[in-house]
Amino acid sequence: MKLKLEGKESPHGIFLHPPARSSSEVTYRIDGKKFLGAAVVFRPSDIARQALPSPVTFEVSGDGRMLWRSETLTEYERIQNFEIDVRNIKLLELRVYCSGSNYACWAAWLEPRIAK
Repeated sequence: MKLKLEGKESPHGIFLHPPARSSSEVTYRIDGKKFLGAAVVFRPSDIARQALPSPVTFEVSGDGRMLWRSETLTEYERIQNFEIDVRNIKLLELRVYCSGSNYACWAAWLEPRIAK
C-alpha cells in the first residue's frame, strides 16, 4: 500500500493497523547518535472512507521513556507534526493505540526521519 497525503506519496511512511483496544509498534535501534526530525502522524482516509474511525493516539518512546504523545485523533486526514531530540536514545519505539474497534483503525507515520 502506498501512503499519500495531499496527493504526495510517502515512500518511507510506516503504516500500522493495531488490534481493537490495543496497540501496534515498531522499534528501531538507533544507538544514541541521531536526531528525529519533523515527522507527521495522520489518519489516512483513502482506505476506509465509509467507516467511522476509532480514536487513535500516537506515541514515541526512547529507552522505555515517553518522549512524545499525540492528541487523540478521531478524524481522517488529521495531521500532527512533531520533532524530538533522540541523541541519547539507544532504542526508539513508534506506537499507535486504538481505543475502539480496529475496523477502520488505520494509522500512519509519514516520512519519519532520523538524521545525524
